[in-house]
Amino acid sequence: MKAIENVTAVYDFHLWSISVGKHALSAHVACEDESQAMVVLTEVSKVCKKEFKIDHITIQVEAGSYLDSK
Repeated sequence: MKAIENVTAVYDFHLWSISVGKHALSAHVACEDESQAMVVLTEVSKVCKKEFKIDHITIQVEAGSYLDSK
């Protein structure tokens, strides 16, 4: 996820199995450019589904760098 353009941080990442062969993911993704939030959401979802075969994805995109606020 962090390799996707405009992603500055990924946190509160949770991945679990719903049943055999069915996986779910939830995470927060910090986005460098707020105007690119939908692009980031689309790309993160695409990577999770196509590359990692995750069936249920919940991503919360937030503006700015999470790490800078800590």
